[in-house]
Amino acid sequence: MRRILKVSGAVGGISARFGRGLSATPSSSDRPFRVLGLQQIAIGGLSKTNLSGLWEGIFGVEKVGSFQSEKENVDEDILKLGSGAHAVEVDLM
Repeated sequence: MRRILKVSGAVGGISARFGRGLSATPSSSDRPFRVLGLQQIAIGGLSKTNLSGLWEGIFGVEKVGSFQSEKENVDEDILKLGSGAHAVEVDLM
């Protein structure tokens, strides 16, 4: 069975739907917690250059730094969406 993910954003939050009417977001009565926010998104790919071209070049997201650690096998560019307390860090690896 193939599932297609459709994501749409709204001021009040993000919702996702899968093909065949399955919902990725249960109603608030189904979960005993609230999502307070989103702080960080990590995205990995075969080429960091291609990811940077998409996020920085096409989407226009600002690069604010980079991080490398041989010990942890990490090489990432750090981008920032939004500002202030609502900013979200996007790590491209």
